[in-house]
Amino acid sequence: MDESEGQDDNSVDSDLVTRFLFHISRQPSETITDDDARFVFGEMRNCSNVMVRKSARYSWLIDAVDSDQFVRFYHTYLQLLCNVSETDYLTKPINQCVSNFIKLQMLVWNVTDKVYTLCFKLTLKEIPYYLFELLKLPSLHPCVCLTETNARLLAHSSIGVLHNMINHVPNIRSVYRRSGGVRALLPFVTASLDGSPGVDPQCAVHYLSLRTAALLLLSFLVDENENATLHTNDSYIVYLLTALSDALVPVNNYSTKYGYQAEELLVGLQNLAGPDKNKKALIKNDAMKHIQTALEVACEMKFPYKPEGSTVKPAPFQSDPDALAEKALNFLWTLLFVPESHASLTPGSDFRRLVDKFGSDSTWSPSCRRVAQGIQWHLRTSMNVASGPSELSDQISGMMSRERQQRHRHGHLMISYQHSNKNVMIKVRDQLTELGYRIWMDVDYMRGSFIDAMAQGIQEASGLILGLSQAFKNSPHCRQEVKYAYHLGIPFFPLQLEPNFTADGWLGLLLAAIIYISVPDESAVPGAVLQLKEQLGDIGHISRAASEEAVEYSRLLSGGSLTHSFPGFPLHSDSSGTNLKRFSLSSLSPEKANGSRPPSEKNSNAVNLTPTDTNPMPLDAHLGWVESSTKSIYAQLWTWKPEDVSRWLREEGLSSYEQALATVNGPMLAELARLRLAAPESVSVSLFRDLGMSLVDQLRLYSALAKLTVHCSSTSQAVP
Repeated sequence: MDESEGQDDNSVDSDLVTRFLFHISRQPSETITDDDARFVFGEMRNCSNVMVRKSARYSWLIDAVDSDQFVRFYHTYLQLLCNVSETDYLTKPINQCVSNFIKLQMLVWNVTDKVYTLCFKLTLKEIPYYLFELLKLPSLHPCVCLTETNARLLAHSSIGVLHNMINHVPNIRSVYRRSGGVRALLPFVTASLDGSPGVDPQCAVHYLSLRTAALLLLSFLVDENENATLHTNDSYIVYLLTALSDALVPVNNYSTKYGYQAEELLVGLQNLAGPDKNKKALIKNDAMKHIQTALEVACEMKFPYKPEGSTVKPAPFQSDPDALAEKALNFLWTLLFVPESHASLTPGSDFRRLVDKFGSDSTWSPSCRRVAQGIQWHLRTSMNVASGPSELSDQISGMMSRERQQRHRHGHLMISYQHSNKNVMIKVRDQLTELGYRIWMDVDYMRGSFIDAMAQGIQEASGLILGLSQAFKNSPHCRQEVKYAYHLGIPFFPLQLEPNFTADGWLGLLLAAIIYISVPDESAVPGAVLQLKEQLGDIGHISRAASEEAVEYSRLLSGGSLTHSFPGFPLHSDSSGTNLKRFSLSSLSPEKANGSRPPSEKNSNAVNLTPTDTNPMPLDAHLGWVESSTKSIYAQLWTWKPEDVSRWLREEGLSSYEQALATVNGPMLAELARLRLAAPESVSVSLFRDLGMSLVDQLRLYSALAKLTVHCSSTSQAVP
């Protein structure tokens, strides 16, 4: 293009923008029959198509669309279409009102793919609600979309806009769910094309692209229960893998049949792989082979073959090999959390060597190398973790041993988050730092080896602050961090970044009964940090490193100790508003317990309750435990031996835990009763994580402890 041609194009763009801004300043109803509006909307759509195809950014076009004026016009136009009670433009979608809006919808679809700020503006205008209302209308039912081109284009572009928005703003998942997104999308996935009379084959092909779009968007939205209903068989998984195979063609990596690029399909498949059940189904249907093919295609694009002496330049590629490889590796990392995946990556195999190459070759992008290195880290650590149910007791013993070695740690607090929530977690980091906490966040420490930095960050942590969202749950990076931290016995402090998010699946198991602190947006950070401070106490605080008194951590009852790792929940407030933030528990050895030294003695080592600087009173006073009540209630328990505890467990319907608690005696049982009152949340988490104790069994145990206390108390009162 010469200089004069470029100037002509710029003048045309300027004129087009001027006319576009004029039309969007009017009411949508005024543009319906305007021929110039129809032409301008069509030209803007065409320019946006070129922008996407060339992977360019037309600033003049983006500025016009990413404006408050356009968002208001678009919002009003959507309301006009959804309000079928006044004028139903969609009953017969072949009309100028619908055609004009489709042009605008295609324009928005293209621009939201590039511009996250437009996605935020559309969210604030509640555009997702109206788009889902549009999809629920009978006029856009899948049967209509199969035969009516305008209905199909309107539905497909609406789903495309919604898909781009949640890609840029993952935390709006809760907005989609509240708007009935799952209900609106399911018909487009479940509707059968078989036996539909008079359906043009070309229309059926186009409908496949619409179905793919609905399925990819659903992968962001469904929870574990809805996933089980949706995937009663492997048909949708096979469908998406087939689409991926069709898209894995060098040069453009695009499936003309299904209408999607390989990168988009890989992201959707990774979301689909969130539940472990789906991981196994994907592996069973050769997902690992598809991933290997994607990585090989990325290598072909990155290093095209050229015969020696050839002067012919290879054809330019229309997609980014680094982006393709990164998304394929992320999908692979997600699948690695089920053991069925490991057979494909045995040391020395072609697939394993290919993955290792991505981790070490500096010609690949840093983000691509980090994912490959994360996979290597996962494979290394997984080799040493038992997975069979017969080895459960060995796992628990190993974790207890490691945790006892980590007592008196004075580590930092590590922040684990998914990158879309980086800004809000940086604010959390900054405010915790101002309060005197030592914070480790990857943006500050990611120099040198990714694996070494992450491993060291977790190993030296005294607590892990989690930025919870569905994106966090689906992230293999985040799951790897949480898994490793749990393996080391590091306590979790979750922040709920996505409104109404409830952890299920693997994350729900680890966070059962732990209180979430809600952080719906950045404005809520100051209040959330104050709540977090109450939970943390002195964990990760600078003052703790200089203190000689460290809290001892353990998650499981054992013959050698009965201490517990838990957040410092506020237990009591005095008149000045200061809270008791933390206390220390010393080890109770069987030798001391079996010596039958009663708790009434002033030098008893059964429990060492350390007053805090902010409140010098011992914990006993705050919990109502005083020396006289301890003596009267637990005098009988002090003589119990492990066999007495086993008998009591059998009587209370808890015989399945006899072996796990075989070394627990009476004084240790008394300790459990006291810990249940001091830190009920943490005791509940510990029982679930380390003994696999269900909620019903926990309630049975708590009831038994309460009855035991009443029995001991009434018996002691009868003694003169």
